[in-house]
Amino acid sequence: MRAPDCPAIEPPDLPLAVLERANDGVVIVDNDLHVSHFNAAAESLWQLDRAEVLGRHVSRLGLKDLELRHVAAAASGRGNGDAAAPRRGFEITIHRKDGSRVRAALSLSRVDTGGQGRTVAFVRDITAEAGLRERLALLMLIADRTSRAVVVTDPNLTILYTNACL
Repeated sequence: MRAPDCPAIEPPDLPLAVLERANDGVVIVDNDLHVSHFNAAAESLWQLDRAEVLGRHVSRLGLKDLELRHVAAAASGRGNGDAAAPRRGFEITIHRKDGSRVRAALSLSRVDTGGQGRTVAFVRDITAEAGLRERLALLMLIADRTSRAVVVTDPNLTILYTNACL
């Protein structure tokens, strides 16, 4: 099938509408570190209404790494985004107003458009995954320190794990 000869024209508000419906929290921050976009998933993660966040400093959200990267880029004279290559796969703890905490994966990207720079933070709740990882690490620690042999197999009896006793 051949693509049409005329380019698809999308409404200018489509990208923000897409970000609004994303499963991950999306926070967009301007060069002065003020929040300019805070989608519904971000509201759920932080348990904050966007009215409490929009236009306010990113420190309101506890995104220290974003602040430090911004300061480093400005100090190096590369506030145009060159210093802030995408950073993916690191974790943060979100502290909510009610005192609860959420473990989240954070990915930062710098976008320069129309002569203005923005930092986009994609945030995903990984609380359950982090808890499972911690429990598995504890089980492995116990298994490695016991004086008895521990062998873990799959349903086909393929060995997946053995402790140091074997």
